[in-house]
Amino acid sequence: MKIAVLWDDSHFWGLMVLHALKFFGVPFHLLKAKEIAESFAQKKNILCDNNYAALIVPGGNAHNKSKKLTQNGQDAIREFVRNGGLYIGFCGGAGLALTGKESLNLCPWVRKNFSNRLQHFVSGYVKLKVQDTHPFIPTCIPLNASQEMSAPVWWPAQFQESENATVLARYTNIAEECWLADIKLSFFSKSMLETWKKEYKLDLQTNFFHDAPAIITGTFGQGQYFLSYPHLETPESPHANNWFAHILSSIKGLENICQNTSTNITKWDIQNLPHNWDEPFLNDAKKAVEALIRTGERNFLLFWRNSWLLGWRRGIPGSSINALYSLIAECQHAKPNKEATLFWDKEKQYFQSLLEKLETLTTQYFLAERLIMSFSSNDAQELPLEHIRKEKKNLFGESPWGGGLIAELLQILEDLYYLLAKNDSDKNQETFLPKKIDLCLSSQFSDKLK
Repeated sequence: MKIAVLWDDSHFWGLMVLHALKFFGVPFHLLKAKEIAESFAQKKNILCDNNYAALIVPGGNAHNKSKKLTQNGQDAIREFVRNGGLYIGFCGGAGLALTGKESLNLCPWVRKNFSNRLQHFVSGYVKLKVQDTHPFIPTCIPLNASQEMSAPVWWPAQFQESENATVLARYTNIAEECWLADIKLSFFSKSMLETWKKEYKLDLQTNFFHDAPAIITGTFGQGQYFLSYPHLETPESPHANNWFAHILSSIKGLENICQNTSTNITKWDIQNLPHNWDEPFLNDAKKAVEALIRTGERNFLLFWRNSWLLGWRRGIPGSSINALYSLIAECQHAKPNKEATLFWDKEKQYFQSLLEKLETLTTQYFLAERLIMSFSSNDAQELPLEHIRKEKKNLFGESPWGGGLIAELLQILEDLYYLLAKNDSDKNQETFLPKKIDLCLSSQFSDKLK
């Protein structure tokens, strides 16, 4: 039984999903939006024709994913789910499934507008209250006395609650490791946060998402969707990982994936992944990005939050740098194949020239940001702020869509990893005996989920 993973614009969120699937031993195939769209344009459907049990859409920018799918790709996914497929969306993948002009319209709910941009800057661990029993809710998650579990969120949007979908979990509070922008909230007492709100009109509390829906499910035709703004695939997150494993094991053919192993996904240490492909250009690329990160660290702009996630001062494009570093590390970790090697031989010189330019200009940009930190409040010191903003846009595009010079580097690496990942998907597939189930004719979930 195979699972498809939509690969476009996922960056390290896609890598994190694959890390989890490899840990659980679940067979997967990466699919590009272009493949899905082109098959549908030819009166076919790659999702149905290959008997995929589910489609996982990782985090990332939903707008960019939708744009690459085009109308044909969107129609193909809707047909897949309508005829019995399971759609699993995390964060941006959840947002893509909602109703809107550029969305899949699997779920009748829409994305909730933020009343304050700070509301989108929550990251880390929060507490969720699990709702009534449902086949998609595991019974073995250890909850506290208030029926709460811990789960990680990484800059989530929110659902606008409505009808015709089932809430599986709601936000209740923040946990110890929760940040708002670059501020770790546990460093400050509740009384101090209240004082800031009263004295400075600065509300850093997270009451805005209390009791808001975090994880939902519903039906679309004969199929179903499971949408979670919390990243259940985050490594070393036992409660969340248990839930993700439960969702996977609800699929026929994968019922036993977690019986012989812990459901706590192992540490993802991108800084120390062993090299299975000792490729000189990739080795140099990793060193160059590490030098950039050190420059950011020395100037109080970047810092490591854990083994896979960078932290950054608000406004610094740390997410794109994190994605670049992660993709390079995972490409080094993968075993090369002929197709990937041929692709890289054509691209590596151009990639290197782009990266050298990025390293030089980003170093200059970081130092400019450091000057702003030190002198922007000095009326006697004039800084070229507009020029610095323009340089940032040229390098990293505009938030939240990304773009700029780094986007071209990320695209090359995503294309390379797409080819390299065939080794992993084929290896995982060898451990399973897939059952031929025509997802476009019948629902494989009806017995469990009615």
